[in-house]
Amino acid sequence: MFEQDYIIRQIKECVAAAMKLIFGLDTETPASMEFQNKEKQALSDELIMEIDNGNIKNAISNMYLNTLDKTKDDLLIGLIVYSHLCEK
Repeated sequence: MFEQDYIIRQIKECVAAAMKLIFGLDTETPASMEFQNKEKQALSDELIMEIDNGNIKNAISNMYLNTLDKTKDDLLIGLIVYSHLCEK
């Protein structure tokens, strides 16, 4: 139990550090991030909703399939999804 809490805490800290270094964002809840691009916002919301519904495997595979552009927004979506997943 303690080991799992430690690992989750480390993942959260890594996500927070990446968001701060790459995007200059300092946020407690990355799932509440707003994108300028409406398509990226819809994708992020859809992936978070799938995780909330218990479709984690489907959400992760959809994330990899839909973020093939490899832009900064795609990286941010990945960080948001994994951060939200750690909260569950």
